[in-house]
Amino acid sequence: MKVKVCGLNNPFNIKELNNIGVDMYGFIFYKKSIRYFNNALNTEVLRELKASIEKVGVFVNPSEYELMDRLAEYHLNYIQLHGNESVEMCGKFRPYVKIIKVFSIEDTIDTKKMKPYLNVVDYFLFDTKSKLHGGSGKKFDWRVLDEYDLNKPFFLSGGITLEDAETIRHLDYKYLYGVDINSKFEIVPGTKDINQVKQFIQEIKN
Repeated sequence: MKVKVCGLNNPFNIKELNNIGVDMYGFIFYKKSIRYFNNALNTEVLRELKASIEKVGVFVNPSEYELMDRLAEYHLNYIQLHGNESVEMCGKFRPYVKIIKVFSIEDTIDTKKMKPYLNVVDYFLFDTKSKLHGGSGKKFDWRVLDEYDLNKPFFLSGGITLEDAETIRHLDYKYLYGVDINSKFEIVPGTKDINQVKQFIQEIKN
């Protein structure tokens, strides 16, 4: 089970997280987000990350130019797309980077919308539907995942807390690849509670 910590923008906090078993870091390049990643000090920290930690750039309806620019500047391993990005755009970038396509979940899971993306993305990510393109801090009803019948691995996101670790560890979904944690592990937006993240990783991986 992969653990992705998203919404990081504090350079000192990023360094603290380096050695506790995080698999993936998520950096938000959406300017309307309170966790927007943008300053020179952060850029240096990003370049010095351990090679074992994969870097995910999070975008909402980016231009192709913006994606190319961020990929070149930060050497991202993944791009995570939260908006209405087309199948064509995903297909264009997939030869250069792994792609996570986000689908918002409310009361049901609509696999018809996902099917066109099956051959152009590497993972799906399921988050709670909100006007904020994620970051709502709310869960959707995970039982709707019983309806998921596509052969594409996915990340589970949306309001996950430390107390959810035991439940997630026992979820029996063949294609559940990882979890994405964010706001429920924060001291302030963009800065995570190291001890909580560490405990979550220990519980979910044991």
